[in-house]
Amino acid sequence: MTMSAVAGLLLDPLDVLFFRGSRALGPQSPAEGSPPFPQTLAGALRTAMVKAAGADLSRLSRLRRESPGVPVKDLLARCGVPATVLTARVRGPWFCRKAGDGIELLLPAPRALRTDGERLLRVAVVDETSRAWAFLHRSVPLPEGLRRPLWAASPRDLTPVTGYVTLDGLREFLQGGVPRRGSLVEPGALFRFDRRIGIGMTSGRNTVEEGLLYATTKLCLAPGVKLYVELEGDPSCASLLDGGVVKLGGEGHGVRVERVERPRGGLEGWSVASAGPRRMLVTVSPWAFGPGGLPSTLGTSLLAATVGKAQGHSGFDVALGGPRRNRWFAPAGSVFWIEGALPEGVSLASTEEERAVGEGLFVTGAWS
Repeated sequence: MTMSAVAGLLLDPLDVLFFRGSRALGPQSPAEGSPPFPQTLAGALRTAMVKAAGADLSRLSRLRRESPGVPVKDLLARCGVPATVLTARVRGPWFCRKAGDGIELLLPAPRALRTDGERLLRVAVVDETSRAWAFLHRSVPLPEGLRRPLWAASPRDLTPVTGYVTLDGLREFLQGGVPRRGSLVEPGALFRFDRRIGIGMTSGRNTVEEGLLYATTKLCLAPGVKLYVELEGDPSCASLLDGGVVKLGGEGHGVRVERVERPRGGLEGWSVASAGPRRMLVTVSPWAFGPGGLPSTLGTSLLAATVGKAQGHSGFDVALGGPRRNRWFAPAGSVFWIEGALPEGVSLASTEEERAVGEGLFVTGAWS
């Protein structure tokens, strides 16, 4: 029986990083940049583990052509990829920075936080017994699949809080409170995007391709800011990566990998226990939109939700030798209020592969 464990890994970029957006690159549309998606991170770590294990992927393309109906995992096993690598799961990435002898995580702020420019407030589910129910139930149309409106009592216009929140701030929110201002961090304090101009080169001759200028957007982390990920599986998988350099994103930029202690016991330790059937879920990684735009894994227990603007993502598939199909994701920080059973595990994802790459990860809190 294979032993399973979860290891914390710190990724320290050696240079700027490049993660393409979903928009096609063209003369009037430079390559957009973004923080890394879970799928991109998982692909990079999987590839690094495969190489460190000594597997030969040169046969993979031929095997795919000869055996179109065979699952990719079976073909990878034929190439010598160990079963421990094939079953490893990845969580993250999340921004972090040094804090004493450990690290401080910075997670996307919950979409249920609002500000009027001065105060921080949180939206709440309107109960059927409240005075606001009769008005909102008649005047606010609810999307299909939702049964309760949301409400924040304020005479002023409210806007969603953007940016990131410390783990302590997130737990304060999960306990029913409002995070302190000091626990919120603006994106500009963690990273910036740097526009770069490139020139196309002819293959083989190393000369400039006439008329081919292009622009890309690089992710530049602020001093002291790194990426934190968790790797679930056989302990040997983390050993394959610890102390090495992994190529992450486009253009071959690398990150140095270092094993670290998991903050607060890792993802499972970030949630706040609930005594009753009512729970609040906050996503800490993007999740792919399903039919109707809501997670199918929540079923009829879902009462209300606040979800961020959709983001497109595709990426490159090493096993396929080409681009993945574009999918639409809801950003991390989406909040769901449910009454009933939680999805199994720590992910809203509906397929095993989506769960393995860390899509739809969530933490839970209570609401009444």
